[in-house]
Amino acid sequence: MLIVLIGLLYNRYRLKQRSNAQLVRKQDEINQQNNQLKKLIDEREWLLREIHHRVKNNLQIVISLLNTQSQYLDSQDAIAAIQNSQHRMHAMSLIHQRLYQTDDLGSIDMKWYISELMGYMRDSFDIKGRILFREDCDRVLMDVVQAVPWDLS
Repeated sequence: MLIVLIGLLYNRYRLKQRSNAQLVRKQDEINQQNNQLKKLIDEREWLLREIHHRVKNNLQIVISLLNTQSQYLDSQDAIAAIQNSQHRMHAMSLIHQRLYQTDDLGSIDMKWYISELMGYMRDSFDIKGRILFREDCDRVLMDVVQAVPWDLS
């Protein structure tokens, strides 16, 4: 009876060892897959950051081209239209600049954006003394799709 009991205990011990070995192999596979997924996510974030950087650079190039074009114009209406387009493109480039510089690629801190936009407006337009800028807003995180001002109409 004792030999049968020892045999059963030994058999149980061997089964536990096999199942533990299987669990260790499965855990190694899971860890390996997690590492691969983390690498893919890091690569995706880098690519998105690079896209935002390139979009910002492209917008800056268009702004520069419009500036060059405006030097050859005589019509004040045409110059005003080009300057208006430049200002709108700069507003869009601020978002892409922030997305390039931040770790959170899914949302934009609108308090930062409004502050930057107000500073740009204060520096760009000849409104000193006529308009008082006062910033009073809470920190609001907005989805990137909603934050980028694409409507150029």
